[in-house]
Amino acid sequence: MDIIIALILFVAITLGVKVANKFLPFSVCALCAGVSGAWILMTLAVLADFAPVDLYLPVITLLMGGTVAGIAYQAEKKFNWRGEKSFWFRFAVIVAGFYLAHIAIGALSWPTFVIEIVFFTMLVYVFFVRKNSGSENLKKHSAKAEKLEDELKNCC
Repeated sequence: MDIIIALILFVAITLGVKVANKFLPFSVCALCAGVSGAWILMTLAVLADFAPVDLYLPVITLLMGGTVAGIAYQAEKKFNWRGEKSFWFRFAVIVAGFYLAHIAIGALSWPTFVIEIVFFTMLVYVFFVRKNSGSENLKKHSAKAEKLEDELKNCC
């Protein structure tokens, strides 16, 4: 039943965010919100004693792992990294993220949950709400940057 509840939460949150994106001034990854929202709500239920920890902890852990992988790929997309640099960044994020998720699961409590929510809120801001930095926008519109890009394309 635990996985069924997780799937219902995932579907409801994902579809809700997909619809909400039409009205928001920014776009949120609906799949990311579905996975993350499911483990956040399930953790809340466990901490509030609405759900047994021994039954829901494996599913919460699984969903947290999905969030870690999603963070790695959203960061790659947000910062427009490619190639070897992208691989090593994602690798580091996943290793660190799995370890941090393991610590969070092992120390499941209200204070840990608050820390998770604060950290998660900061990531949502960085990946979905905050606009790209001015230097990226300048690069897109800079004639000098375009000229250099053309020269690099035709260099050899």
